[in-house]
Amino acid sequence: MSPDGRTVPPGAVLIDTSAWIQSFHSSGPPDLHDYIRRVIKARLAATCAIVDLELFSGCRSREEFAKLKTALEAQHRLEFEQPVWALGYETAFSLRRKGITVPTVDILIASLALHHQVVLAHHDSHFELIKKVLSGLKTVHFLPT
Repeated sequence: MSPDGRTVPPGAVLIDTSAWIQSFHSSGPPDLHDYIRRVIKARLAATCAIVDLELFSGCRSREEFAKLKTALEAQHRLEFEQPVWALGYETAFSLRRKGITVPTVDILIASLALHHQVVLAHHDSHFELIKKVLSGLKTVHFLPT
C-alpha cells in the first residue's frame, strides 16, 4: 500500500536493508546512492515490516529512530499476505533441493517483491542466488563485479 492507502504504483522498488545500510555510508557505492535518491524523489520507494525492523534495530538514539520512522512512513508498504508465505515455502524448498542455503528473511523479502511485482534493490549476493529458483524476480544490485 502507498502511504495514502492506495496500491503500489508501477515501477515501485523495495529497498532491502543491505542497500539502505550502504546508502547510509559515504563510502557506499555512488551509483547506489544516486539510485536510492532517484527512487525516493520519484515516490517509488517501498518497504516492509522486516526491512523496517532490521533498520530500527540499528538506530543509536531516539532522535535517529524518530527520523527513520518518519522517512519509512512516507514509503509504500508491502504486506506479507498468505500468498507471499506460500511462495516463500516453495522457494525455500527449491533452493535447498539445489543445495543453496540463504537466510530465511532474504527468501521472504524476495518472495514479497515478486508477489507485489516490484523491483528489489539490494547489496546482498543472496538475492542473486534466490533468483536462480524464483523466476520473475526483478532485482537491481550494487554488488562489486
